Amino acid sequence: MIHAVALFNKSLQMVGELDGQESLELYWIKNVLKDHYITETTDKGTFSLYESNLHRRITTDLSEEKIKIAVALSGTGRLLENDSDMDLSESSNIKEIEKMLNGILSRKMEKMIKTVQIRYAQDIFGFGEEIHREHPYRWKALRERWDEVYPTVEVSVNVDLNIRRVGKVGASVPI
Repeated sequence: MIHAVALFNKSLQMVGELDGQESLELYWIKNVLKDHYITETTDKGTFSLYESNLHRRITTDLSEEKIKIAVALSGTGRLLENDSDMDLSESSNIKEIEKMLNGILSRKMEKMIKTVQIRYAQDIFGFGEEIHREHPYRWKALRERWDEVYPTVEVSVNVDLNIRRVGKVGASVPI
């Protein structure tokens, strides 16, 4: 289990840290994380999943005045715990859970990225490297100013987790 990840600036001074959950989100965005467990509470109940086959794709758009980066995260999940009244033998309920969890995870990741951009102004995600890879000539002009430009970059995250297996988890027993 990861307790925290320290963040350093170019002078190797520690400027902050990410907690355990934020660290896992960072590793998924950096394409290091391949599987992990999550538990999320929604208005329908609490769900625990084992996420595997985690991947990420980053695309950059420098066509307008503002730099835009789109992070697409994907994977498959196995539902381990269901604390809701939803009948998971119906595929429509599984799709609803997927949609809720994908929305929650997307918002969490966007919030964490924005916090890192504003509070620490450190490109720990490697977005500059992606711009360099996709737009090498444009990167030459950005490289020297990247520390000032990076906090203003617009980042969107789309999570697409697919629940493949439900196991023996069923609707809650009525009391």
